[in-house]
Amino acid sequence: MGWKIRHAMNHHAQAAPLRILQVTDARSWRGGERQILLLAQGLLARGHQVWVACEPALGRRFREAGVPTVPLHLGGSPLRALPDLVRALRRLRPHLVAAQSSGAHTLALLARTLGGRVPLVVHRRRPSPIGRWSLWKYRSPAVRRYVAISRYVAETLRQAGVPEQRIAVVPSGLRFPLPPVPRREDLDLPEERPIVGTVAAFTREKNLEFWLKVVAHLRQRRPEVVPVLVGEGYLEPMLRRRARDLGLAGALRILWYRPGIAGVFTLFLSTSRVEGLGTALMEALAYGVPVVAPRVGGIPEVVRHRETGWLVDSWRTEDFVAALQRLLDDAEERRRLAEAARRDIPARFSADRMVDATVKVYREVLR
Repeated sequence: MGWKIRHAMNHHAQAAPLRILQVTDARSWRGGERQILLLAQGLLARGHQVWVACEPALGRRFREAGVPTVPLHLGGSPLRALPDLVRALRRLRPHLVAAQSSGAHTLALLARTLGGRVPLVVHRRRPSPIGRWSLWKYRSPAVRRYVAISRYVAETLRQAGVPEQRIAVVPSGLRFPLPPVPRREDLDLPEERPIVGTVAAFTREKNLEFWLKVVAHLRQRRPEVVPVLVGEGYLEPMLRRRARDLGLAGALRILWYRPGIAGVFTLFLSTSRVEGLGTALMEALAYGVPVVAPRVGGIPEVVRHRETGWLVDSWRTEDFVAALQRLLDDAEERRRLAEAARRDIPARFSADRMVDATVKVYREVLR
């Protein structure tokens, strides 16, 4: 009888709704913030209580999507928001805090010493090696589990000394069914011409100067190609100048992101120096757009070489151009890759799979 009571109590604890405080120090809305939103919405839909502690401007985006928020007044440093987070911990009394960024990791470690020693989970998306000045927080026993978005990111944690048993790999996900693809005419894009595009923040790590160089060389052979950059960021003025230098000023289109926009491309070209996983590539593949990308970071975990796209093993411009031209010249090959991608991505990278796997990690931490 005692065993039955303990079993029933354990089962109830596993099934009981969780109270989770997600924390981010992000200042802009990018792929990581979209993943936080998908996770929060999925947790709410499963009956859990969720709050996202974030900068007030981002908070509006979350609240408009139905997710409660806690304002963090970050100022010039995440540490400025320490009093906000401590008050939130004392008021909300969450079962678990999930830090969704490096700055949030630091902030949550400090806040839990003042606001109650709540279990801490850190989500890691960044693919870069962990610097020696940050090793202290990655080796802190206060962090019960690290959730890496890819095997590649998990390896950076191992190299920083995080024990294997404290690392879980939960890939990012997409919500299906996907939003409809906008019409080309609504984007002022030509209907019949091939489009080589990308969706990326205009930042250094996305290597968009090289992207422009590849496209400029491609257009010397295929002048009908329309290059499209989708995104925004501090490098936009420089990218426009570089496009003029390469003779792309009259051809290049720079558009803001909107749902489904990757679906208008003929091919998706990524030239990122490194990616933790690559949700923009994932989305393009889900729409049946073949991807040409470097074999770096977590990209090979998304793009299956010669099955759903093409991975390039060098940084030679000619190798990227050759891959693009081969696919532009072979409509049947593009169709084969597209059909495989439409099957593959929903099977491996749905938001539901991501949320369920994350809940499993959270419950293991609280067990």
